[in-house]
Amino acid sequence: MRQHLLDPLRFFAAFVANPRQVGAVLPTSRSAVRDMLDLADVPAADLVVELGAGTGVQTGEILARLRPDARLVAVEIDQKLATALAKRYAGDDRLQVLADSAENVAAHLDGRRADVLVSALPFTSLGRRAAAADPRRAAPSAGPAGRDGGDPVLAADAG
Repeated sequence: MRQHLLDPLRFFAAFVANPRQVGAVLPTSRSAVRDMLDLADVPAADLVVELGAGTGVQTGEILARLRPDARLVAVEIDQKLATALAKRYAGDDRLQVLADSAENVAAHLDGRRADVLVSALPFTSLGRRAAAADPRRAAPSAGPAGRDGGDPVLAADAG
């Protein structure tokens, strides 16, 4: 419980240290995350990729919806946030936390394609070229969403 109370402070500290990398002063609200995830068929997914995991607001809700045999790869470029996230969910074998850039996620997926891609990357604070890019380019491993072939990308701009 105490760890959750420290999340806004951790997130703010990461923002102050590198505002262009974090892109927001506070994490996305839990209600916004729930609404966003309601748009995806996370329970049917074999592989979910989360870009910009931050303090784990999305991570916790994705894990709550994820099947026991599915996998979640959470990517967070800030080492301190990634370490705290891995520690928080250390008992859940479905989760792999990567302290890396979203650009490198394909190297960690063993050739698999994501059924659902959840992005909280701060597109507005990235360079013009990156902000204009389709989120699927940041994670070229994204593929058709689950069974219906819909768009697998859900984005909640962190900024």
